Amino acid sequence: GADTELVERKVGAGLRVLKTLGRSYRRAFERREEAQISGIITNTNFEEALNSLGLAVSEGEVRALSLKYQDRLDRINWKDVVAACKHAVKSMRRGGVGRAALDGDYDGEDIDPNDVAALARRLRESIRDWSDRHPGELSGLFYRLDLDGNGELSMSEFHRLLKKMDIDVTQDLEEALMDCFDVDGSKGIDQEEFLDFVWKWTPSP
Repeated sequence: GADTELVERKVGAGLRVLKTLGRSYRRAFERREEAQISGIITNTNFEEALNSLGLAVSEGEVRALSLKYQDRLDRINWKDVVAACKHAVKSMRRGGVGRAALDGDYDGEDIDPNDVAALARRLRESIRDWSDRHPGELSGLFYRLDLDGNGELSMSEFHRLLKKMDIDVTQDLEEALMDCFDVDGSKGIDQEEFLDFVWKWTPSP
């Protein structure tokens, strides 16, 4: 089968080229999303969207990527995959994998510290657990993290969220995780993006 890490780097590099050319790749995914649920797309539609972008990847490579990220209902969070592909390119440019190590296990399984999608799942679950312990306070948490009160979490404010959730990773991975939230690419996370990330996607157990 195709080496998915290599495929991630190829896709990530291709998306960078599209962005440089001023072409939006988000629309290819967004118009195929499931019932207006932000980020969620069937594996078939994911493959169709990725193939439609004209990247230098074969249909077989796209299929391998799809199989890696789909859940038991054959759904994919395309934003997590895009963030992982961007991170794969960044890791390669900086000469190898990140130096991060997660403390202990999560749900009994070791997480590769460079697996952005797994980290995103861990962060979602941590925020949901926090919300279960503090009912109705999730919006309040967002505003407490938003130190400058501009309605968006900056990189440094997002770092405080990760610390609060006991997630300690390299700056590269923090940026990759922030990409999972930052739907509009504004380099900030508004409240709607924050709540969408937490509640609108159910990862497979």
